Amino acid sequence: MQNKQLYGVMIPRLKLLELASGLNNEISTHSLGQWLKAETDGQYVVLPRDFVVALMDVVDSFFHEEQVKALMSNWNFAEIRGTWL
Repeated sequence: MQNKQLYGVMIPRLKLLELASGLNNEISTHSLGQWLKAETDGQYVVLPRDFVVALMDVVDSFFHEEQVKALMSNWNFAEIRGTWL
């Protein structure tokens, strides 16, 4: 079963075809990120993988502090690392 938090927004294939046909031969990560943000009402954005990995490392190093633990209690880091990184 897919995690609803990670897979909750479905974008129709036609929307992707419209994106691809409306651009030149290449789609920049910036264009893709702006499009995804617009299509999901700002719920999803595109970030560089290195940034996410570094952020996860910082969170891991502070995870045992009570404030961080409470804030991150709903996140499944093993699933995020296994699926997305």
